[in-house]
Parts: sequence; structure tokens; C-alpha cells
Amino acid sequence: MLQLGMGNATLEKPRYTERVIRCRLRYLLAEKAETERRKKAYTIREVAEITGLSTNVVNRYMNDSFDRIDKSTLDAFCQFLDCGVGDLLQYEDPKP
Repeated sequence: MLQLGMGNATLEKPRYTERVIRCRLRYLLAEKAETERRKKAYTIREVAEITGLSTNVVNRYMNDSFDRIDKSTLDAFCQFLDCGVGDLLQYEDPKP
């Protein structure tokens, strides 16, 4: 535990284990393509055109390399995939 000094008293602040948010967009797109019996997977460009998002945003979410989460982005993905936010994003322990 981290100790913070406050005069003579010491307040201990708990350390949180590092957990990460993972985006499952790539997997959900593969499932959608399979369900729709598409011959090919959705491309980044197709997803961008359908959702109205930029190809850069779609690429970042597909590669799980986004820095922030925007509500309108989540809304666009969830509408397209017919899923909930909990299906798209998972909060999990980092892999060792």
C-alpha cells in the first residue's frame, strides 16, 4: 500500500491491480459476417462507411489501440452489431 503523509498521521491508499479494457470489435465483426454468410469479412472501410465513423477510429478499435472511449462511437458500433456495450468492451486482468 502507498502511504501518504499527513502531519503525524499516515493515510494508506490502496493500490489497484492494473486491469485493462479490451475491445472485441474484430471478433464481433467476424461473428456478424459468419451469421450473414458473407464470403468475406467486413473491411475497415466498409465498417466506416456503414457506421459513419472514420477509418482511423474503426482501425483503432479493431486493433484494440484506442486511448479514449467516445459515447457516439460506441453507439455506432453497437447499433451496427446489434449488441450492447458489455459485448463490445470487456474489463479484464492483463495477460502475463
